[in-house]
Amino acid sequence: MKRRGLSPVIATVLLIAIALTLALAIFMWAKTWVGEKIEKDIGGGPQAIEMFCEDVSFEARVKGDGEVTITNIGNIPIYNVEVKKIRKGSVKDLGSLGTTGIAVGSSMTGKLVGASLTEGEDVNVIPILLGETESFKTPYVCDDKYGEEVVVS
Repeated sequence: MKRRGLSPVIATVLLIAIALTLALAIFMWAKTWVGEKIEKDIGGGPQAIEMFCEDVSFEARVKGDGEVTITNIGNIPIYNVEVKKIRKGSVKDLGSLGTTGIAVGSSMTGKLVGASLTEGEDVNVIPILLGETESFKTPYVCDDKYGEEVVVS
């Protein structure tokens, strides 16, 4: 008994399986290069989170011991803030506060760990918003231009 028809069928199934496996591997690799879109919804449907950065409004005070006080005077909740020291054209990242969540109309005080600040220095306080992807919530740091420049007191 000859099995001539069996060999082409097995070869075809193997080729399809290899092609699907290769396509899945390429898709998973490409997914790491293309980030998921982060969105935020404050009534009116989800929008790209970058659009909300320009609407954030807050007041910041920074003391020499690293204490930062944020008052959210806008209508967008702030998840956290990032503080950067500005020095003659260079910027040094001082980190973010250990707090999470500054509701609309409220204030929050936190401490920058290990930050060495002196009175009169300029710092940029940049808002961090909490957005959502399809799978989870993720923080989004707004561009430096949406930050508030503050003189350390």
